[in-house]
Amino acid sequence: MKFPKTKKKSSGSIPFGYELTEDGKQLQAVPKQIKMLRDAVDGVITGKIASLREAREIINNASEDAKVSHQTISKYVKQEKIDRGLLDPDAPKRQYNYHSEVKAKISAQRSLREKKKREKKLQSQLSNLKTSLKKQENLQTKLDEPADASTKEGKIVDADDLDDSTKNSLLTGKDNMSRNRNQNRKKAEDWNKLWNVGNNDKEGEK
Repeated sequence: MKFPKTKKKSSGSIPFGYELTEDGKQLQAVPKQIKMLRDAVDGVITGKIASLREAREIINNASEDAKVSHQTISKYVKQEKIDRGLLDPDAPKRQYNYHSEVKAKISAQRSLREKKKREKKLQSQLSNLKTSLKKQENLQTKLDEPADASTKEGKIVDADDLDDSTKNSLLTGKDNMSRNRNQNRKKAEDWNKLWNVGNNDKEGEK
């Protein structure tokens, strides 16, 4: 694996294996860290190191200042395989196939998450239903009690405690009462008119 002795500083963080030059304009290789990277890359390719994550742990545990991701090691491994002729750079990417046990584990975890999410939703719906039912029971108690009965909560009914059907029923009843009141008022006016006409006729006869 070829690592340049110096390279241009990027806007991101300083990669493992390099440090800033004295002028702060470039990056220069750190021999000890570069050797660790070469050993890790070679170990992954030859099978001495079982996985990229194991290679990462070996490097990160070697020093408190060491910090490298398995993605970075994967990039170096891929480039080294290309340099050794072990990998065709133009070959299409192969989709990763999980082992059957891993697939079963992933499926079980997904199913568990979905069930927990559904349980949380049902609990929320049940809580809302219980609250609504409690309000409806309190309202019904007030409506069923005699007008002269004494209560701790009082007889006043909050409109927010009424469900839509009860509100509609009360509004319909209110409209009917208003309509009946208007009809009775009109009847009274008609009777007054008839009464006045009758009295005027009597006065004329006299």
